[in-house]
Amino acid sequence: MGKRKRNLAVGKVEVPQGYFLKMAKHDYNSYMKALPREFYQNSIDAEAKTIYVDIDESKRSITVEDDGIGMSLDTLRHKLLVLGGSKKGEGATGAFGKAKELLFFSWEKYEIKTRSFICQGAGAHYTINKMPKAIDGTTCTIWLPEEEEVDAYVAHFQDVAALFETDVSIIINGEKFESRLNRGELVRTTDWAKVYVNAEATHAWYMHVRINGQWMFKKYTGGDIGRIVVELSKKSTTMLTSNRDGIKSEYSGQFDDLMKEIIVEREEMLRPKPVTVRELIKGTGKVKVNWDKIKKEVNDRIQDIAMNKGIYALGELTDFRVLMKEFTEVKALQMARLADSTNGTSLWDSVSSIALIGYKPDFIIDYVNTDEKEVRKFMKTRKATILAKCWTEVIRQVLLDIGWSGMFICGFTFDKDKKAAYLKEDSVPIILLNPHNVCKELPEIKPFINRAMLRRDLVLSACHEIAHMHTSYHDSSFVLEMQHIIIKTWQSELIYQKIINAAFRK
Repeated sequence: MGKRKRNLAVGKVEVPQGYFLKMAKHDYNSYMKALPREFYQNSIDAEAKTIYVDIDESKRSITVEDDGIGMSLDTLRHKLLVLGGSKKGEGATGAFGKAKELLFFSWEKYEIKTRSFICQGAGAHYTINKMPKAIDGTTCTIWLPEEEEVDAYVAHFQDVAALFETDVSIIINGEKFESRLNRGELVRTTDWAKVYVNAEATHAWYMHVRINGQWMFKKYTGGDIGRIVVELSKKSTTMLTSNRDGIKSEYSGQFDDLMKEIIVEREEMLRPKPVTVRELIKGTGKVKVNWDKIKKEVNDRIQDIAMNKGIYALGELTDFRVLMKEFTEVKALQMARLADSTNGTSLWDSVSSIALIGYKPDFIIDYVNTDEKEVRKFMKTRKATILAKCWTEVIRQVLLDIGWSGMFICGFTFDKDKKAAYLKEDSVPIILLNPHNVCKELPEIKPFINRAMLRRDLVLSACHEIAHMHTSYHDSSFVLEMQHIIIKTWQSELIYQKIINAAFRK
């Protein structure tokens, strides 16, 4: 038999004193703010109604006491005192199992009293004993090392308490702290968050992110644009990183887009949204654009024209010019055949009693409820019908010019600050024109007399809104996309002219 192999050494990984505090200073954006946040959140998850905080500068100690459900011995040993362990119920804000490194293991020593148990420890070492008398809830005490300034912790415990907005009372050194983070008005709602703005708040340089009313972290917004509060609506384990100082990668892109919207388009973001009404004028259905079908029909027709005229090479320049002229006319004729619609289900239950005489497809009107009388009066005019026809056909032609196929709905917006607008409902593009802002940049122009200016204004507005089908923001990529679309429309100048002239015919 061979000799049994001996181990050179047997042991366990040792964690030196000060390791956890050192790591906490690297892991958290502000470990001093994270400490009270994690204490408060733990107590709230334990169904506490009141949290008492006592900070004793002479003893260099911080004690957090709550009246929650406390912990069993199993939870204390195998969940709290195990790295990565957690036992949080449905709806809890915690459950990552990381906070304990900051709450207990980072300090000179710590003590946890819960139910009939007392745990005393330092770093990774601890002992658990029975207490002579059981208590309600949990009481935690930590002792700070000499290099930590105790009064700084007092300020952070107070500041974070004022950022929470829950039913739990937080009392620090005998003083009750109420939330001062007034959310203000709801301005945005997504499937993962609600965004509130208090426009009256001054010196508000940060966006505050909370979940269940519990403050998690803040982000610099780059200007005094009102106090912004983002209330996350999904679970913390779904949305937040393990240190709760940021958003997980699955949602970080959407969160960054929201930040960008606030910073780049802050005025639009923060403007209180008036009560708006969106009505559907029920017609034959959505407008359909089938570029592939039209392209084939046009190409077949061009080939027939070329063969009839004996044009077999593009080098025959004179005849080629004639061909291109007829090609444009053919394309215009095909446009007339494009007016087919699809009967679809209504996007809105409220169907307007307004009718656009002579206009067949579905049409949307979007207005502030206080303007209803004026809107309805305008929609009965000939100008409304002409603009509706022009706008729909211009949109359709721009989509054809860029080779797009699908369905869309046109309409009017009566938002005074908008020239046009793009939105999407059930994956259907909705492109709205403000009929009162047509050619507004050129007040000396009367668009219903100068049809050339009307045409140019509508085409540019259409290109602008269709560019928003690719990007939401007015950044460099948007400018490039819009320029690309505008160039594509140059080939159809004659068609746009025919569209405008046709709309004015009775």
